[in-house]
Amino acid sequence: FEVFVFCHRGHRDAVPPQHRPQVDFDAIVAHDVPAAIATVKAQTGAKRIHWIGHGFGGQCLVGHMANDGDRDLSASALISTPVTFPSLKTTARRAAAIANVLPSTWRLPVDKVQRLLMVGGRHTDIADRTQRIEGPMARALLLDGAAPLALGLLQQMAQWHATGQLVDRHNRFDYLAGLSGRETPVLVIGSPDDQ
Repeated sequence: FEVFVFCHRGHRDAVPPQHRPQVDFDAIVAHDVPAAIATVKAQTGAKRIHWIGHGFGGQCLVGHMANDGDRDLSASALISTPVTFPSLKTTARRAAAIANVLPSTWRLPVDKVQRLLMVGGRHTDIADRTQRIEGPMARALLLDGAAPLALGLLQQMAQWHATGQLVDRHNRFDYLAGLSGRETPVLVIGSPDDQ
């Protein structure tokens, strides 16, 4: 199989639409996922594709299938993809409240802030904060593993934690419930810590 990597409008390497687009989960699912699938089909000649989604990529798959996109898929896999969400802790709740009053078209420079915070970090300090990753690898992930975050996407993710569900921006549609009755095979892989 040919392999393609999905890059949505919220990703720093993507080329977003000319106008100031809405950058949230709903827009990505409604526009970017179908465009990516159409491009793959056009380049390969395939009638249907296989989608393997890890984390947010899996959430995009769930959203696409819930919007009748399952006809595009032969099979799919979700790897460590959260579809239910715990309530936010106090600090995160405050951050979400602040995010909700800011313009959804803004991008938060998470990568730059993260680099500033981690430049002086010691390997042992970083290793103490994680149970699964050795210090040097954790440091590399923390230094290079973040990208600017679209505020509209962050606002919608905060809503998921408020409702506990993978819902649209208006909290009118539950994407996971939208999978009911679909017949496309989905392999779900998760760890005991996954939601």
